[in-house]
Amino acid sequence: MKVNELFQKALKASEEGKLDEAEKLYKLALEISEHPELWNNLGNVYRRKGLLSKAIECYQNALKLAPSFKLARFNLGAAFLEMERYGEAMLILESLWKSGDTSQETMLALCIAYEKSGRHADFIKIYRELDMKEKDEILRSYGISPPDV
Repeated sequence: MKVNELFQKALKASEEGKLDEAEKLYKLALEISEHPELWNNLGNVYRRKGLLSKAIECYQNALKLAPSFKLARFNLGAAFLEMERYGEAMLILESLWKSGDTSQETMLALCIAYEKSGRHADFIKIYRELDMKEKDEILRSYGISPPDV
């Protein structure tokens, strides 16, 4: 089977919540060709399975192959957030933001990392720039009280 076929089947399995099948298919595809998107998606499977250390390895492998792969960098930062490794998350997310990634997802993740790292002024600055209805709900899920701004 070709890499693209394996990729498509793995993507479908992942979307259907068949994570073990998706993991197997991504690994098979990686045996044929190491592609950053395969590593990134395998990392996403591991994150969904709660295997954060394995997910981080996958995102790092993706970034070794393609250092400018923004989605893998974001996912790496998000995995560090989930592991409560806020300093590492903050550095990765800040690098994305400073390179021009002003997506709401990146800014919200950076906002969380700032607050959890004790950088309240930076947290407020980014919070003010967020334009997401669900931002307060997401912050509360991380144990962060939305500021009165």
